[in-house]
Amino acid sequence: MFLKNVSAVWAVNFVNGALGIAFVPIAVHRLGAAGYGLLSIYTVVAGYVALTDLGIGPNLQRLLAGRPDGPTPGRPESVFGDSEAWRRQQIQTAWGLYLLLSVGLLVVLLVLIHIVPMYLFPVGAGSRRAVQWLTLFAVIDFVLGVPVLLMQNTCAAAERFGRYSRFTLASGLIRYSLMFAGVLLTTRPELVAAAITARRLVDIPLALRVTGGLPAGAWRPRFAREPFLRFLAGSSAMSAAQLVQVSIIAVPAVLVNAYFGIRSLGVYRATFDLVNRIWFFSNTIGLVLFPKFVRMLAGTRERLALQGLLPRLLALSWIAYGVLAIAGALLGPTVLGAIGLGAAEYTTLFVILIGALSFNAHGTTAYAFQLAAGRPLRAATLGLVSLTLLFVTFFVARAAGAGLLAIAWAWVVSQLVYAFAIDLTALRQLEVPVRPLRDTGLRVAVVLAVALVVLARA
Repeated sequence: MFLKNVSAVWAVNFVNGALGIAFVPIAVHRLGAAGYGLLSIYTVVAGYVALTDLGIGPNLQRLLAGRPDGPTPGRPESVFGDSEAWRRQQIQTAWGLYLLLSVGLLVVLLVLIHIVPMYLFPVGAGSRRAVQWLTLFAVIDFVLGVPVLLMQNTCAAAERFGRYSRFTLASGLIRYSLMFAGVLLTTRPELVAAAITARRLVDIPLALRVTGGLPAGAWRPRFAREPFLRFLAGSSAMSAAQLVQVSIIAVPAVLVNAYFGIRSLGVYRATFDLVNRIWFFSNTIGLVLFPKFVRMLAGTRERLALQGLLPRLLALSWIAYGVLAIAGALLGPTVLGAIGLGAAEYTTLFVILIGALSFNAHGTTAYAFQLAAGRPLRAATLGLVSLTLLFVTFFVARAAGAGLLAIAWAWVVSQLVYAFAIDLTALRQLEVPVRPLRDTGLRVAVVLAVALVVLARA
C-alpha cells in the first residue's frame, strides 16, 4: 500500500514537475529576467500568506490520521466516543478558524499592498503597482483555496492517495494551462498571476467531485471558544515550523532583490524554480509518510517497527539524493543550454543549488517524523539554526566577492547542517543508534560537497 501511494503521488508530481520545467524558460524569454523576478514575488508572498493557516492544515491532518479512541502523539487520550462525530467536529472547528482568519487576512491586505513594494521587495516606482497587484492576487489565492485545503487534508489523512493524486493532476494541468496562456498572451507579470489565481474557481468544484469532499455536516463551521483554543494549542507549534520552512525558501529571494536587484532576482528564481523540481520526490515521501508515522507512533508494536524502518529510510535517502544531485550537476548545464538558459549566471547557480536543495529534500523525512511525533517546535528550532547559518554564510560570501553565488553557497552550508541535525534528532528521539547513519551521511555529504566545488569552478 505504501509503495502504491508513493507511486501514485510521484507520477502526478512528475507530470507537474515536467510542466514547471517547461514553463520557466518560456516565462523568462517572454517576461525577461526582471519580469520573471517580479512574478516570483507573487510566489514568495503567497508562501508567507499561507502562514495564515497557523498550522491548522497539518494539525487537522495529524488529528484525523490518529485514532480518536486511542492515543495520538500530543493527544494521549480521547474524550469522544463516536469516531466519525469526533472527526467531523475537528473539520468543523478547522473550517471556522479558516473563515475567521480569511476575513482578518482580507483586512490586513489593505496594509500589505503598501508594505510589500516598499519594505519587503523594494522596487522601482514603475514596478510598484505591479507588486501591489501581485500581493492582492496572492491573498485572494489563499482565501479561495481554503475549502480545497480542507478537502485535501481530509483526503490525505484517510490515506486516499488515489483520489488525492487525481485531484492534484487535474488541478496542476489547469494551473499550468493558465500559466502558459498567461505568459504567451501578455508580458505583464501581474496578469500572469491573475491567471494562476483564477484556477481556484475551478479547483473548488473539482475537489468536491474528485477527493470526495467532506463528511456529512462538516461544511457547517464551528465557532466556539474552547474548541478553537484546543485546536490552536496543537496547531500553533505546527505554525512555527511552517514559518521557519517558508522563511528558508523566501528569505534568499528577499536578500537577492535587496543586494543585487530585480533582474538578479529573476535569474536566481528561474534557476531555483528549475532545481526545486527535486522536491517532487521529497514532498511525495513526506506526504505519504506523515499519516503513516502518526499511526506507527500511536502503538507500541508499530513504534518498535519504526525503530528499524526509519534508519533504513534515512540512509537510503542520503544515497539517493547524493546520486541525484551529482547527476543533476553533471547534466544540468547541457539541459539549460538546450532550453536557452545556458549563460554562466544560470549554469553555475544550478550546479550549486542542486546540491543544496538535495540536502533540503533529504531532511523532509525526518521533518515529517518530528511533526507526526508532536515535536514541531524541535523542527522549528533546527530550521531557525539553519536560517541563521544562511544569513551568516550569505554575508560572509558576499563580502568575499562571491556576488550572486553567495546565496547559493549560503543554501549549501545551511541545508547540510540542517539535514544532519534533524536526522540525528529524530533517531535519538526513537532511541536508535545514530553512528551508522551519521557515517553514511558524512560520506555522501563529503563526496557531494567536493563534486559541487569542482563542478562550480569548471
